[in-house]
Amino acid sequence: IKVLVINKDLEKDNLDVVFEYLTRKNEIRNEFNVLVTEDEPSEILSNTSKSVPVVSLMLYDMLNNSKYGSNIAINLPFEKVLSSLISNKSDMIISTIEIKNEKIKLLGATTYYGYEVASTLSKDETALYNLLKDNTNNTSFKKKYNNSLLAIDVYNSNIKLDINNNCIKVSGLIEASLLDNTTELKIEKETDLKKMNNDFKKVISKDIKKLINKFQNNKTDVLKFSEKYYKKYGKENNKIWQYLDVLVDIDVQINKKGLIFEVKDEK
Repeated sequence: IKVLVINKDLEKDNLDVVFEYLTRKNEIRNEFNVLVTEDEPSEILSNTSKSVPVVSLMLYDMLNNSKYGSNIAINLPFEKVLSSLISNKSDMIISTIEIKNEKIKLLGATTYYGYEVASTLSKDETALYNLLKDNTNNTSFKKKYNNSLLAIDVYNSNIKLDINNNCIKVSGLIEASLLDNTTELKIEKETDLKKMNNDFKKVISKDIKKLINKFQNNKTDVLKFSEKYYKKYGKENNKIWQYLDVLVDIDVQINKKGLIFEVKDEK
């Protein structure tokens, strides 16, 4: 088995039966990926073509290659998904796919509270989750200035998640390159570069806080704050993280080299 595709509306008892069956079958290795969809799984897995004779292999490659591109895949083997389900200190998060016009696409992710669907994450939210969870790169952020746009791409990050009895704290450094700039800001100018860094610090901090607040509101501990609390204090309190303030203290450094070329009109 390369992938398991389940329907988003699959009820607890049925999901429990499927997971238990796969766990008990010794000949099945628990290294396959899990995907969730609002479509019929059979429709997705039967969507073969000359270029895609085996859909499960294509889905497996899609998940594994996402980290080199959009970074919107939750690339967890079944055993880790199952561990999150049965643990009282974490919850499941699974990649979401859809089939439209005979094309299969990654949409983002679905989070769970126990067996129940808690929320759906957009592509941007899923990429941000991956950045927070594993310090993965290739995450992009945009900032609008009236009718102009500034965009950066993260190439290195060192983000730490901490929890205490008073707050959840997100801290660290994000290093990024300039992806697009249609503003009047010049990366070569120290004052403009400082403004870019500060503006994106505000953008990313706001996005991080909003995402963690979403997890708090839906009681879905996909960032394992309960586990962090237990390791820190040696006692269980699996609900405290849901009510804590979220403090974000990150620095953003945009590569000063920026865009290394410019296009000139030919005379």
